[in-house]
Amino acid sequence: MPVFRLVDLRAKTQKSKMYSVFEAAQLNFEQCKEDYLSIAKRQLPFLMLHAEDDFAVEKERAIENMELFNLNADDTVRYDRNGECSETFPGTKLQRVVWFEKGGHRLQISWPEIVCQHIASLISVVNKK
Repeated sequence: MPVFRLVDLRAKTQKSKMYSVFEAAQLNFEQCKEDYLSIAKRQLPFLMLHAEDDFAVEKERAIENMELFNLNADDTVRYDRNGECSETFPGTKLQRVVWFEKGGHRLQISWPEIVCQHIASLISVVNKK
């Protein structure tokens, strides 16, 4: 199976697929960490999505990112492998984590309705402030 299929690149041409791989290889994770810390320091709205079966972002990295934002279980809602969840965020929470048991790296494709619901919910809170 081609690498492009393994990482689920949806580019239309081989050239654009290669460019996507090149871009991903150029990510500077130390800069990402600095950016996260800057967002956290300024208390900007933040929505983190993670799936336990994400092939690109290990669970430990996701937990590390949560720690950068000082987020914990109270800031997190969890979905099971069927997309079921009985938790909700407190109404005014600006920094949130949505944790999926299953969904891979592209949660916006695996669970589009749920992802859009959480984006809309966060925007609603931001608009009220």
